[in-house]
Order: sequence, then C-alpha cells, then structure tokens
Amino acid sequence: MMLAQDCFESLHARTLREVRHLVGKVEKGSLESLLMADALQRLGIDYHFEEEMQSLLREQFFISTFDGHRASNNSLHEVALCFRLLLQEGYYVPADIFEDFKKNNGGCAFDPKLSKDVFGLMSLHEASHLGTHGEGVLDEAADFTRTALSGLADKFLYVGNNHINGMSSQLLGELVRNTLSNPIHKSLPRFTSKSFEVYLKGHYHYEWTGAFRELAILDADLTASINQTEIQQISK
Repeated sequence: MMLAQDCFESLHARTLREVRHLVGKVEKGSLESLLMADALQRLGIDYHFEEEMQSLLREQFFISTFDGHRASNNSLHEVALCFRLLLQEGYYVPADIFEDFKKNNGGCAFDPKLSKDVFGLMSLHEASHLGTHGEGVLDEAADFTRTALSGLADKFLYVGNNHINGMSSQLLGELVRNTLSNPIHKSLPRFTSKSFEVYLKGHYHYEWTGAFRELAILDADLTASINQTEIQQISK
C-alpha cells in the first residue's frame, strides 16, 4: 500500500515538473499564455505555479492590448480574458477598453454581431462580474452577454449533437449554462474542474493540454487520498 502511494506521489511530482517546464517556455504576452493561465485557475492547480502566474501576467500587463494598443485590434475573447486575469491579480485595467466593441454599432450599445462569438461572450460575461461602481460599460456588458448567452444556451438544446466551433453543441451548451450560473470568481475550481477538463480536451489544441489535464486529475486524487488518511487518523 505504501509502495503504491509512493509511486503515485512520484508520478504526481513528475507531471508537476513537466507542467512547470511547459509554463516556463510559453511565449509571454501571447493569447496562448492567457489561455494557459486561465486553464491553471479553472483546473484548480494554479497554487503550484504562483511565481509563474505572476510572471506571465506581469509581462502581459506591459505588452498587452492595454499598453498603447487599441482593444479593437484583438478579439473580444482575448481582451475580456486579459482584463479579468489582470484585474484578479490586482492590476489596474480601465473598463472603457470595451467601448471599442460598441463603436461598430454607433457607440451606443455592443455590436449585435458579437452575439455569435460564443467564447468572446463567455469571457466578457466573466469579466463583467469584476466591475466597480461607476463602470457603466461593464453593467451594459453583463446585460448584453446574459441575454445573448441565454439565447445560445436555449439554441444548443435543440440543434442535436452537432459540432460548433469544433465542439459538440451539447458540451458547448453545458459550458454556456455553467458560465451563466457559476462565474469563476463565485465558484470553487475543485467542483467545476471536471467539466473544464472536457472543454480543454475538445477546444484547446496546444501541446500542454494533456499534461495540464493529467496533473489536475492526479492533484485531485492526491488531495482526496491525503484527506482520507487524515480522517482515518482522526477516527483512530
């Protein structure tokens, strides 16, 4: 039993080193680095990589779309994801960067064309929850994305098991509903990571996704094993 536990811990340590290597070699300031930071958080394994996360986001802050570049030159998904990740780490990012996504509609409301951008809508909805008093654009973003995502969630229920953006409509609908009911800053990754593992496998086509998923599974199993051992010791 002890031997099996030692082997398991050795596998966990080896996978942890592999993931740390992958995080260390990603191009800083890229969309991939943002997706990687987001994946670490959603899988509940970011606590192993606090220094690496700080490095990724610090670099992102200085060379991101918010540092002398127009947000409109980037996708809604990238801008909203970058906004949320930086804000969560205490960086100041002005909410008016999202005004660029209203200009095609006369600047009065978000461009209706964005209603088709599923991943952009989900990222913007997550970002809208981090608004502070007086940031009207984020209130507008919350209303816009809630309406658009609710419509998409209903749509995905009736389109069968087709594939949209490379993912099954069933899985995509589940992700949309989960975004509406459990935004990341109001949920615990330990309870939502399993659905994200499936999303990671189906949507992210990077070399690191397999190792990330494996570490998340091993980490959850190791934590459960430690908790079980502690309960047994307390019971005795």
